[in-house]
Amino acid sequence: GLKELGIAPLEAKTSWENFNQDSDKRDKDYREGGTNYVEYLEEVIMAQRACSNNQCKRICQTGLNFGVSAVALLCSTSKNVKVHSFDMGNHDNYINNGLKIIEKYYPNRHEFTLGDSTKTLPQLIQNITKSNSNSNDNSTNTAASDYCSMAFVDGGHSFEVAWADIKYFTQLTSPGAILAVENCNVWGMENGWGGMHPVNEAYSKAISSGYIEHIRQVSV
Repeated sequence: GLKELGIAPLEAKTSWENFNQDSDKRDKDYREGGTNYVEYLEEVIMAQRACSNNQCKRICQTGLNFGVSAVALLCSTSKNVKVHSFDMGNHDNYINNGLKIIEKYYPNRHEFTLGDSTKTLPQLIQNITKSNSNSNDNSTNTAASDYCSMAFVDGGHSFEVAWADIKYFTQLTSPGAILAVENCNVWGMENGWGGMHPVNEAYSKAISSGYIEHIRQVSV
């Protein structure tokens, strides 16, 4: 549980309550649906496990929405860990409110890239590679595979987008890093948002293609 992993349950609960109270003050209608407290805690535990070696630098995720997952990833890690979110911005009626609340509680720890992740992720890989090739100081170079200490796929739920997000995140994380996929069921089960066929298929392809190795199913 949370206590065994070194997370103060009160801190995780307080972060959840603060975020929701602030969002209520701004506009109750501009809220992200589909995320409950249990799912939030699953993400808290996931991030804590991924960063248990205290060597995490950055957690990357596709799909910011209102920012519940970003809060979970931030509150469960140390202050030197950043979270980089990639989002299409389709929910701009509340995404800006979420960004302001995240910055309020976690200043200078959240990075945000707006745009189609099937384009912004490969662009990031290209930018890192180009920066390294133009640098004369190898000591300051960071490989693309060292950019994310952990990755969380929760963006578009079509096969094409989920597959692209998984594929590009494997290039942005080092071997052995945790790559978690939301709305996915390894046994192919479809359970509302718990398992979506296109995402299940993308995850299955990533396993069969050797991009990732399945460790465990978090929830059903």
